[in-house]
Order: sequence, then structure tokens, then C-alpha cells
Amino acid sequence: MKIDMHAHTHNGASVVSTDFSAAKVRGFAESIAALAREVEDYGALIGHIKGYVEPSGAATFSVTDASTGVSVIYNTDVKLGLTAICYNITPEKLADYVLTALREATDNYALEAELCSEEHTETI
Repeated sequence: MKIDMHAHTHNGASVVSTDFSAAKVRGFAESIAALAREVEDYGALIGHIKGYVEPSGAATFSVTDASTGVSVIYNTDVKLGLTAICYNITPEKLADYVLTALREATDNYALEAELCSEEHTETI
């Protein structure tokens, strides 16, 4: 799976943001805390790192005939978003750290990102 990630600089800070649908999310708060530790260990300063998870799940109820009963299918997809604003780090390096956090949170280590910036676009 490939997600869009936006990276740029603003007032001396590197800004990386993304949002996408994920099949599951676990430990998102822990992943954000790990991201913060990586950024600080790198020597950068955190302006802020914010994340959100929105449920987009729904249930579908169906009946094929009166004798089969009601079939229920639960959609557990969620919308996941993260924005990091940090100083003394390049947008590209910050994007690497953000992608690592998202891989951990979604338990999807094959997750790739299309990094879109003012200067270029690349897959990370």
C-alpha cells in the first residue's frame, strides 16, 4: 500500500502530514511517542506532533431469505492522520520517521509513502 505524504518547510520548521484509511490501528499513541523520541535523539526540536483516528466503520445487515436470519458484516477501517512540525531536521528525514511510526501503528511494514514536496516527489 502506498500513501500520500506531504512535506515542506514553513518558518524554519519541517512539516510532514498525511492521512489515509487503514484496516487496523493499534498502539498509535505509542507510535507517536516513539516518533518523538526518534526526532529528539536525532537532535531536532519538536514544534508539535499530532495524530487522529476517526472511525469510518459501519455495519451492513442483510437477509437472503427468512430462514437464514440476519447476516452482519462489520467494516473496521479507520481514517488515520498524523502531522509533525519539527525544527533542525529536513522534511525528508522527518518523513522517514513518520513513515516508521505509521508502519508500527498499522502493523503494515510494507507501507510506502509518496513524498510530495514543493521541490519534488519520491517514493520512500
